[in-house]
Amino acid sequence: MFGVNVDERQPPPPKTASAGPTGPSRPQLRGLLMRQLRQHAIGAAVFVVITTVAYRIGMVSARRNRYLEFYRTYDPEADFERMKNAGVFKSVREDGSPGEH
Repeated sequence: MFGVNVDERQPPPPKTASAGPTGPSRPQLRGLLMRQLRQHAIGAAVFVVITTVAYRIGMVSARRNRYLEFYRTYDPEADFERMKNAGVFKSVREDGSPGEH
């Protein structure tokens, strides 16, 4: 009709942002930085809490338990006698008398 061939028509234009839920939507740029910063801050806070708890359980508690066990069985007088007999101290002789400096 009127000399227009239906097969030669151009394809319809691509859908725009106002196309609705079926079409692609435009990216949300307003507030993008604040939204990403909030997400990254929450992720960093969660990471810090997990890392802190793991360090506390794995390192601090184990070290504290080792110190408690050491001092539970430690005898400073016996340790002093052992070092004195080995000649570690220059100010105390093996017999216990004061030595030279």
